[in-house]
Amino acid sequence: MKIENLKNNDNKEKLFIAATELFASEGYHKVSVREICEAAGVSKPVLYYYFKDKENLLEELINETYLRFDKLKEEHISKEETLEGVLRGVVKIYISFIKDSPHLSKFSAILQSVNVPEKILSRKIERYRKDKKEFVDLIKLNQKKGILSNSIDAETLFSSFLGPILVYVIEAIVMGESLTTITKKMNSFVDFWINTYLNKEVK
Repeated sequence: MKIENLKNNDNKEKLFIAATELFASEGYHKVSVREICEAAGVSKPVLYYYFKDKENLLEELINETYLRFDKLKEEHISKEETLEGVLRGVVKIYISFIKDSPHLSKFSAILQSVNVPEKILSRKIERYRKDKKEFVDLIKLNQKKGILSNSIDAETLFSSFLGPILVYVIEAIVMGESLTTITKKMNSFVDFWINTYLNKEVK
C-alpha cells in the first residue's frame, strides 16, 4: 500500500511505510526523524505522539511485523495435524503476508541486512532461534514417527526447506516477481521437498 492511498487519520501506518522505505534505501542510522516525517507527510509532533524516538519506531515496526505474521501463523498452521499441512501452511503465510502487508514484508526482508541497534539485533536473534527450534522440533517429532527420514539431521532438513522458501520471498519483495508466479514456485518446491524427504510408504 502506498502512503497517498491511506486515509488522513492513518498517520501511524504512513510513518511505518515511510520508515521502511527509507531504512531500506539509506540504512537505519542515516535516516533522520525529519526525513521520515517528510516522507510520511506528517509533522514531528505526530511522530512523537506515536513513538518516543526513531529507535522506538523501529521496535514498533518489528512488533507489528511479528504480530501480523503470528496471526497468519495461527490462521494457516496452528490447527494442522500433518507435516505436509504445516509445510503448505508456511507457503500460505508468506504469500498472505506479502500480499496484505507489503511494506512490512519489505521491512522484514531488509532487516536481515540493515545495521540496527544492539537491542534490536538481540530481538531478531531471539525470534529466529525460537522459530527455528519450533520447526526443528516438528521435524524431529516426524522423524520419530517414521514420517521423515532419519538419515539427515533435523537442522539440515530445516535449512533445506526454509532456505529456498526465503529465496522466493526475496524474489517477490525485491525483484517484483508476481505473487501468482511465486506461489506456483513455492508449491512446486514443497512438492519436491515432500517427495524427496518423506518416507514414501507413509506419504
